[in-house]
Amino acid sequence: MLRTLGLLGIVVGLMAAGSPAWSEDTIDLTEGWRFTPDPDGTGESKGWAGVDVDDSSWATIRGGIRWEDQGFPGLDGVGWYRKRIAVPERMRAERIWLVIGGLNDTGTVYCNGENVGAFGDDQRRISVASTPIVVDLASKIRWGQDNVLAIRVMGWGKGDGIMGKVCALTTDPDSLAMRSLLRFVPGFEGKGSVVGLDVASLGMRDEVKVRFSAAVNDAAPQEHDAALVVDHSGHALAAATFDLAPQPGDRVQLTATATGDGAPMVLERTYTWPAAPGWSGKYKKLRVLNNFVTELLAVERVPKDKKRYAFLNPREGWVFVGVQGNEGATATLDDEKQPLVWRKNPETGALEAMRHLAEGKHRLVLNGAKGAALDVRAVPEIAFCYWPTKAVLAPLPPRDRAFAERYIFPVSNTLLTHNDMTDEEFDAWRAEGRQWLNNSSLPGLDDKEAPSVDSVYQDWATNPVVTRPGYAGLIVDEFIGQSPEHYAAWTAAIEKLYENPGFKDKTFYAWVVDTHEMDHGLALMKKLYALGGRFAWERYLHEEPTEEVAMLRLYDDLGALEDWGAQMPGLNERLVYCLGSFTTPSCSLNINPGTNYLPFMDRQFQALSTDPTFFGSRGVFQWAAHYTDDDALRYAQSLYRHYCIEGKRTPFRDFPYVLTHVDNPDFANGLDGWRVEAAANGVTPGEYEGFGRIEGRWADVGDRCAVAVRSDQAPNRISQTLKNLEPGRLYSLKYIAGDLEHLGAKEEVGLWAELNDVDVIAERGFRYVMRSSFALEHKEFNREHPAYTTYVQVMFRPKGTTAELTFSDWKDGKPAGPVGQRIGFNFVEVMPYFE
Repeated sequence: MLRTLGLLGIVVGLMAAGSPAWSEDTIDLTEGWRFTPDPDGTGESKGWAGVDVDDSSWATIRGGIRWEDQGFPGLDGVGWYRKRIAVPERMRAERIWLVIGGLNDTGTVYCNGENVGAFGDDQRRISVASTPIVVDLASKIRWGQDNVLAIRVMGWGKGDGIMGKVCALTTDPDSLAMRSLLRFVPGFEGKGSVVGLDVASLGMRDEVKVRFSAAVNDAAPQEHDAALVVDHSGHALAAATFDLAPQPGDRVQLTATATGDGAPMVLERTYTWPAAPGWSGKYKKLRVLNNFVTELLAVERVPKDKKRYAFLNPREGWVFVGVQGNEGATATLDDEKQPLVWRKNPETGALEAMRHLAEGKHRLVLNGAKGAALDVRAVPEIAFCYWPTKAVLAPLPPRDRAFAERYIFPVSNTLLTHNDMTDEEFDAWRAEGRQWLNNSSLPGLDDKEAPSVDSVYQDWATNPVVTRPGYAGLIVDEFIGQSPEHYAAWTAAIEKLYENPGFKDKTFYAWVVDTHEMDHGLALMKKLYALGGRFAWERYLHEEPTEEVAMLRLYDDLGALEDWGAQMPGLNERLVYCLGSFTTPSCSLNINPGTNYLPFMDRQFQALSTDPTFFGSRGVFQWAAHYTDDDALRYAQSLYRHYCIEGKRTPFRDFPYVLTHVDNPDFANGLDGWRVEAAANGVTPGEYEGFGRIEGRWADVGDRCAVAVRSDQAPNRISQTLKNLEPGRLYSLKYIAGDLEHLGAKEEVGLWAELNDVDVIAERGFRYVMRSSFALEHKEFNREHPAYTTYVQVMFRPKGTTAELTFSDWKDGKPAGPVGQRIGFNFVEVMPYFE
């Protein structure tokens, strides 16, 4: 049943998160929780939610810090929090709210023994770890008396408990430093603005209707009704797109009204449209093209007698020099004797170079450039991860030197490596003025006991970055959840490394996720910041069912910068965004065959390039080429040029996000949309727990499938008409099949796709027996004992707007594998191929 909260006129704005400045109408609940594990799950039957429970023997811990760091390092399962609070009579109000930054992973809240809300779902593994929640306690509070709050938390991974920096009882939610429950994605450069609401924040589930309105200043509001969309974490989100045209300083008034079987809930928020970013002081006249690129010099046609030019570089960092129209041109910088080493643009033939320069004034001398166009721009650090690279999916085209010269090297100024390049490559790249970073692991990351400072230091001190001249820095993988003792050792080892003469003038890059949310993680970051280090911030975002929801999740994810930046001013100068490009099994963000990951990559780059929040960011790269599909890898390199060199603000390609060629492509709705010709044992809808993880999907999806049991009498055939095809365009068909009873066997599964009314490009297709990911374990399958599935790609050009697709477990008139084999298959993805 829908539980309503009567949330009337509450404004929860997007505020800088730091130490909360509590108002007199707020009680901070962070400290002093009584806590005990509930390994048998019997706390409810024992009445632990009640008022008269003796919890004096329970541990005392605080909210906002995972229970693993407060004396319960091995606890997975249920834990109970209890707290007695006196609510003074002066706080009596129509509404008083319990506000919590998140519960990792699910929770049930009790006030004075009564259940007042359940958040998340244990059975469906729907977590509210990063979902702010609010509960109206007005009808349950005993004013002027002691009250008992109890929270039953279920955790099924690392970092469990009451999370987030906010845990309070308040009559004034607007005073709390937390992200807005009403989410907003501003539409820069002509894109629509998206407004959204996660109904899990309000404890709401089914049968909810949401109406959004948006207005600029005092203009009449636009209104949209929004259907609920279940995202890939299981949360029901409402979202709507508005066509707004505000100017800098305009107020965008946002409202969401959620209704169910009770009183409506109203959320309001005001967003002030930001001014375009720019440099200050002597650099303020420089033309900012986007957040990554600033024009320093632009000459449409170099005169015959003009050779010397000067430009200002607004910060220490990378500068791009391009000359187009005269292949005989040479250029030197400042007092250097050697000319710039040009690299030709593979599309235009322009001569290009990138150099790392100090802030301030620089000189450029051109020779032989008469009539050419000259462009000098400040650009971000653009890294490729990793070189050399070899696709995990062996049948993909080779990423050899010729591939790199065509696609990778022209748009990169930084190469990440594992020290397996040749000496010739190493020296040639440095001769261009570009840089190498070498990778290192993080000693002790996977160990229960913290490592010694010396063991960590010795590991890094023997890295080629220290022992071999020419490297620019060390990038360490990765600073995620671990104990304060681990972080103390790592911090001390970083300090020691910076004292090593072999590390002089080199930079330490820390790969981080949400490290700043831990006090000991933040302490390490501040120390590294003081030493001049940088942060490679992992933002690995998978597909969502709609583009609106995908953008909400993108901004929700990037919104952590608000909190982090408030604690570390000037953070953007040290921040390199590490986005995800991994799109192939067995490690993939491409988790939904009904959506196209390429335009989602585009939107991530566009957000970073156009939202003023991200102005001045140090750089950007993607992890990782060896798990990236062929067209996605080439597409990514095009995005680097489009946004990070050319300084564009509009999308690179107007590809649709939702793929409409196949209905029910993942069999989420059983066999709906498919025509079935079943043999003796039939074709049925099925579900195999963990099948999606075995396939390498970076989310808990993909367990549903079609199941065909092979017969020796006749084939099982399942077919559908592909729609909305563009004649002559190149498409890829992909699907994954596994033997559900023998997933540990490394054998090809004989399920074949037939396509009619198309030209199949046979040499571009493949069948590949694929092992499960090293990182995604499931039941008996792990690094030592992998599972195997068969991954198939078919390339084709349709002759018309439709085509017939048929799957069969026979080939050439006979069974294509063992009779009786139970074949589960899904992920039927048909999408345009980026040529």
